[in-house]
Amino acid sequence: MVVRDATHLLSDPRWYVVRNMLLLLRRIGDPGSVPAVRRCAEHGDLRVRLEAIRNLFAFDQEVPRELLRKALEHRDPLLAEEAIELAGEHRMVEAVEPLAALVAARDFWGRRRATRLKAIRALAAIGDPAALDRLGRFAARFAFPPIAVEERLALYRSLESYPTAARGPWIDRGRRSRIPEIRAIAEALAAAPAEEAS
Repeated sequence: MVVRDATHLLSDPRWYVVRNMLLLLRRIGDPGSVPAVRRCAEHGDLRVRLEAIRNLFAFDQEVPRELLRKALEHRDPLLAEEAIELAGEHRMVEAVEPLAALVAARDFWGRRRATRLKAIRALAAIGDPAALDRLGRFAARFAFPPIAVEERLALYRSLESYPTAARGPWIDRGRRSRIPEIRAIAEALAAAPAEEAS
């Protein structure tokens, strides 16, 4: 009965009702709701779309990936940045791979720097160490095209959000950085007591 009524309310005009019904359906875990949930992945409200994508991940690890990627890489930068912020706010582990790919993407003219900075913050909010494994380009002394100091600093400032073991190699490299601010961040993280740094 709950599934039936919740599925019916997915057509409600109020975005927050639809989002709440999606959350309820995910907790129940009924695969019969998938067709209705899939329709919500095209909803006009981005918050509903992302919630629907989270539901779909509960039943199929592959199909929703492209939907999530499209939301995070939307051609409208404002919508893309909103999707990135929501992914971080809701700690969507499924978003780690596309977010890390977005941060690591080459951007010769720096046109998407603001988007990448938001993605760095979203990854920190999620705190999955797998993200750091994908951002080795930021650790390299030389990269082409060069990575802006602002982006390197943002990444080093975000390290405190990750498990101590995962950020260890980054701290070691940061202490040898030619950028004084990065050296200072790395030294502070290295000096932090383990119980506070974890």
